[in-house]
Amino acid sequence: KAYEPLLGYHFNDFIIASSTNIVLCYKTNDDLDLFPTFQPSTLDMHDWKEKNNLYSFILADAFNTYMSHRDKPFKVGPYELNPTDIFNLIEPKYELNDQLLNAHLYKTTTLTTGIVLFDSVSFLKYCLRGFRTTAEIIDTQWFNNDIVLVPIHNSRHWILFIIDIEKKTIVFLDSLPSNPSPYEKYKHYIVQLLRTHHFYSKKSSINFTNWKVVSELHDWQQDDTTSCGIYCAFFARSYVTATKYPNINKANIRNNRVQFALHLLEPTKS
Repeated sequence: KAYEPLLGYHFNDFIIASSTNIVLCYKTNDDLDLFPTFQPSTLDMHDWKEKNNLYSFILADAFNTYMSHRDKPFKVGPYELNPTDIFNLIEPKYELNDQLLNAHLYKTTTLTTGIVLFDSVSFLKYCLRGFRTTAEIIDTQWFNNDIVLVPIHNSRHWILFIIDIEKKTIVFLDSLPSNPSPYEKYKHYIVQLLRTHHFYSKKSSINFTNWKVVSELHDWQQDDTTSCGIYCAFFARSYVTATKYPNINKANIRNNRVQFALHLLEPTKS
C-alpha cells in the first residue's frame, strides 16, 4: 500500500525520525506503553557510609592554594571553566551555570565505573529537536552502564534525574518543589530516551513493568533560593558513591560551595 499522511500523532512518540518530519511506520503486534506508570519507591540508604565535611579553614586553605595557580580558563573533561566563575560560585547567592554543574557531574562519573552523564545541553537539544541530534543521544550507550545522570536547567532552577539501569529505578531530585511538578513535564522525555537507548542496545522494546520512581527526598530540600545546583551536584555524588553527607543548609552552604569548587579543581582520577 502506498504511504499516506499520518494524522493525530506527536513527533516525540516515535523512536527515530528525520529532520524533515517524515516518519515511516509499520504495523507490529508488540505492546508499547507510551505513558508508563512507575511504582513509587523510597531511597534505601541503610548500606551507605557516612562522611563528615572538612573544617572550613581546611577547605579555604585548599581553595586558595588551587586558585593561586588558576588565572586562565581550564578544562574539566569536555567543559571549559572560567576562574572568575570558580571564585563567584562560592558565594551563597551565585546561581550555577550549565558549564559548572555539568563539569562537576562529569567529575562524579569518574569516581567509579558504569556512570555516564547526559548533560543539560544535550537534554535541551533533545527537547528542542527530538532525535535529530542522534549522535549526542545514542553514543553514550546507557544500557551498557549502570547509572545515567541527567541534569535539567528548568527556568533558572536545577533538577536532576538519576536513572539507575541496574536497579530499574528513576530517582528524581527537585530541591525546591513547585506545583505542578517538573517531574511530569520531563518524565515523557526520560521515558523516550530510555526506550530509544534500550532499542539501540538490546534490539527490543523496553518493559517498564518493574521500574520504580523515587521522588520523595525530604533530606534534600533547600532553605534558600539559589543553591539548587549545589544540591543536585552533591546528591549525585552521594548516590553514585553510596555516601551520606551532612545536610546542606544556609549555615553551611558556603563550605559546601567551596567543596564543590575543590571537586572541580582537584585532578581528575584516571
